[in-house]
Amino acid sequence: MQQDEQVSRYEVNRNVRMVLIRHDADLARIDYSFIGQTVYFYGDLVRPTMDFSVQEIEVLAREISALKRGHP
Repeated sequence: MQQDEQVSRYEVNRNVRMVLIRHDADLARIDYSFIGQTVYFYGDLVRPTMDFSVQEIEVLAREISALKRGHP
């Protein structure tokens, strides 16, 4: 793995974290990692106060997909 790829991976992971925080996701209940061209999630996508709606999950998915294309 080249250094540019490693930096990119860490940058995407950091940006995924920012997206999850912006949407008030409980980070203690979900893990994530960017490997290759895919962001993997493990655990529960929940909020401390309420559930995510289908529309909110779609917005999260679009925001995270845009990260891989270089749009923070």
